[in-house]
Amino acid sequence: MIRIDILQLVDRLEQLLDEGRKVPLSRYVFVDPEIASSILGQMRISVPREIEMARALEKDCDRILAEANEEAARLLAEARDEANRILDENALYDQAAIEAKNLLLSARAEADEIRSGADQYAIAQLAVMESEVVRVLETVRNGLELLQANVDGDGSQGDKQKDS
Repeated sequence: MIRIDILQLVDRLEQLLDEGRKVPLSRYVFVDPEIASSILGQMRISVPREIEMARALEKDCDRILAEANEEAARLLAEARDEANRILDENALYDQAAIEAKNLLLSARAEADEIRSGADQYAIAQLAVMESEVVRVLETVRNGLELLQANVDGDGSQGDKQKDS
């Protein structure tokens, strides 16, 4: 059976009306009833097919739209997951940066404290060494003075010390 488009049938019906004989002084037209019945019969057959095709097309559109909505929802969920993952990574990075900064500050404070303690220890040790050096220097000066006095006084003091 040859499929006839509903629009072709409407065109044929319109042509039939245009070619029909007009009734004088009225708006009526005489048409061949067999041809009109044939066209109407074909329309009765074609219209349900057209409606069926439209419904099938509508179903396909609904199915495609549903699939597109599912895909959009999936993509949106993936995008949200990726955004959350990136935010989590950024939060971890921020936390690591804060911890690194705190560790650096703590290390600097500890280094300053150690340096200060080492400086205090060095000052104390140098002060002890200075007093020892001053004491040794005084001993050396006293020895030098004594020897100088012995040399200047002909060694009489050296004999006196030997006698005593």
